[in-house]
Amino acid sequence: MVNPDSSPDFRPHEAMRLDLDLEALTTVLQRSLVHKAIDVQVTRDRQTLFISLQSAETPDQRVSVMLFGRALLPYLLNPDGLGTLTTLSITGQAIPLMNGFWELDLSILDVPDQPTVRQAAQGLLWPKPNRNRSDHASAVQARPDQIRPVQARPDQIRPDQTRPAQMISNPTGWRAITIGAMLVVGVFCVPFLTFVLSPLLIMVHELGHAATNWIFGYPAIPALDFMFGGGITLQSEQRVPLIVGLIYAGFGFLLYRYWQHVALSRIFLAMAIAYTLCITTPLQNFLIVTMGHGFELIFAGIFLHRAVSGAACRNALERPIYALLGLYFVIYNLRFSWGLLFNAEQRAIYEQGKGDILDHDLVRVARDYLHLPLSMVVVVMLVCTLLTPAIVLWMDRSQLSSSRNG
Repeated sequence: MVNPDSSPDFRPHEAMRLDLDLEALTTVLQRSLVHKAIDVQVTRDRQTLFISLQSAETPDQRVSVMLFGRALLPYLLNPDGLGTLTTLSITGQAIPLMNGFWELDLSILDVPDQPTVRQAAQGLLWPKPNRNRSDHASAVQARPDQIRPVQARPDQIRPDQTRPAQMISNPTGWRAITIGAMLVVGVFCVPFLTFVLSPLLIMVHELGHAATNWIFGYPAIPALDFMFGGGITLQSEQRVPLIVGLIYAGFGFLLYRYWQHVALSRIFLAMAIAYTLCITTPLQNFLIVTMGHGFELIFAGIFLHRAVSGAACRNALERPIYALLGLYFVIYNLRFSWGLLFNAEQRAIYEQGKGDILDHDLVRVARDYLHLPLSMVVVVMLVCTLLTPAIVLWMDRSQLSSSRNG
């Protein structure tokens, strides 16, 4: 190991030029946020350096990104030391994730119309309070002897870095979705791969039935059906009052914990009222039947969200895998709905049920609850499937826009 004190040729940017020492960089960044009780994880691929921040509360975006920008400035002093890295992707999330999440992509190079690491270090990406104009100028202007400009080499500028800032979405997320799309095409072209992934879809479907049963007080166990294929959920016909009592106790705790937050307390109160309405009406049975397919779409949305945003991803390879799973769930349900609508043989087999004993979910929904033709229920299923990726992409775009606007 080279000793910086004894080697006159040692320069801070050597870590970027060679294989980036992620462990050393992680240590440096953790020290910069040790007083904030924020855990830092650093990964990379060929062009992007990923930094994940996790803490009990959502990390402050401005403070965290400014500190990281200043910690990375020494690496920017020599253009040759950048290697192939062009983008810094920082995510901040609270544990659990429902408490908050944000993501910010920065250009390591000084590319026009792009938020850059240098701007982040100087605090230029966030609005400042109004004050004397001369004071403001002196606060944001860096001394020439402190920071030298880094010019981007032509081979380092990607096409997505030449677009206006307001049109930029999430290049890292779109790259993961593209890779996932190519993988899912391969999966559907190879029947064996489709067969390998189908148990995951089946268990998610049965988990939806089982989880909804438990929520309404009925113990249930999801399982694979080795006799007729697919899956089956073994459920109790008797409600367990203890389970319902625990659910209401949970609502009570949430209301007590967040009673000072008006919006949250109202949401929890509305959820408790809705739960009471469901548990005392046939609506609970309707939800138990529909949440098999509902869980498939919910999990598809979660997988796609993690692929696009990088939420809860510790390694860059996780995002294309999440994209593969999310798109597999979506495309499978699209094919399923399309077949029921336009393939008479497939619809007849589906209407027969499982072993001529158990009716399938959409048949029960159409016949027992909505009293509609099966085709109309399938159309609703098709629309919900199409809306799933659209909602995820809209949420990502809104989240990215809000994080960049302050």
